[in-house]
Amino acid sequence: MVSPIFGYLDKTEQWQVWYEYEYLSILYFVGELSTQSASALLKLQADRHLYYLMIGRNVNFRKTDHSSPYYDGLEEVYLSRIEQTDGDHVLDRKENKALILPLHVHYLFGSTDILYKGFDKILKLYLITIRDPFFLIDAWFNGEWPSKLCEKSREFHICCECDEGTVPWFAINYAKEYLSANELEKSILTVFNYYSGVKKMYSSLSEIDLAKTLVIEHEEFAVRPEPYIDHICNILNTSRSNRFNDIMKKLSLPRETIDYLGYEAFLIKYKNNLSYRYVAMLEKLETLYTLLKSDIKASQ
Repeated sequence: MVSPIFGYLDKTEQWQVWYEYEYLSILYFVGELSTQSASALLKLQADRHLYYLMIGRNVNFRKTDHSSPYYDGLEEVYLSRIEQTDGDHVLDRKENKALILPLHVHYLFGSTDILYKGFDKILKLYLITIRDPFFLIDAWFNGEWPSKLCEKSREFHICCECDEGTVPWFAINYAKEYLSANELEKSILTVFNYYSGVKKMYSSLSEIDLAKTLVIEHEEFAVRPEPYIDHICNILNTSRSNRFNDIMKKLSLPRETIDYLGYEAFLIKYKNNLSYRYVAMLEKLETLYTLLKSDIKASQ
């Protein structure tokens, strides 16, 4: 809901989903890449990525994909670039100066700070969206993600072989517990450990990194997006484009209501399927999420 907005800010490319950024960050997280190597590869990838966008190369033109410019209504921008010649002169064009490249990644905040280290001063904004954790557990479980990851050939996530078996990269530090859990328990473990990492990392950010970090609460953004968008524009030194209202209408923003589950409703729905240990974990998660939101409001 947030990412498509970037394509409708001045001097900003359409939001980009290139998993190479995630793969490099994960390899750093599991100790397979040094800080120097990961940083160099991230910057090289970003430079190449931005140049390719300038000439319409490797753009996703599948009309049904959310990451396609067709989905956001920006197809004419990128189709017009395909006919242009490539070369050094592309970088000298006025319209290609000081472009903003929005990258969409998953689950990294809370596990690794390599994007801060790797991009350093050229990283202007690190945006994290948080959402009701009980809604996320429910969605993860009903989406059957615990049975898809590391099992389905079409899921291109990095998995790690541990003494106990194979787990998704984000579960490497609680692999034994993860592998002994059922699908619902794995979903709880995933979200609980994710938000534990997010809170810990957010609390430990340096002043410099904190200044370039914006945490958006999904439920609040849905009904009151304008203050967040103003903040984004201020940090990036940009403004809404002439067609900005088009994307707001497409995303149905602002909205009157948003899907929300919450702790009590989750317990009513699943309590008969949970051991005391996991009920206790859910209680801790509710407290953890409340504290995280409090930390964020105190610092933003």
